Amino acid sequence: MADHQHSLFCETIEEQFEKFLIANPHVYREFVARALKLRRAGWKHYGAKAIVEVIRYDHNVKTESRDPFKVNNNFTCLLARKAMAEYSELADFFETRERKVA
Repeated sequence: MADHQHSLFCETIEEQFEKFLIANPHVYREFVARALKLRRAGWKHYGAKAIVEVIRYDHNVKTESRDPFKVNNNFTCLLARKAMAEYSELADFFETRERKVA
């Protein structure tokens, strides 16, 4: 098994997410900006997955890139939790489930 693959299996999703944020801070900024825009437009709740998919779509259309916008689907809930923890305006914006700890 390649070292990269091995490290992915040994790291927790939270560790992978933190590395992703360091390498891609613009993704979190865009996620928060869109969530705040929706909240300020009167939405009481919204789907984090929908926001991530719109960011993917916009990236692919605006850049006309053949390189897909990559964000692990497992990070969606972590983006939502982080945004709700850091922005009081988003405190109850996303529905989350109780996390299972292995």
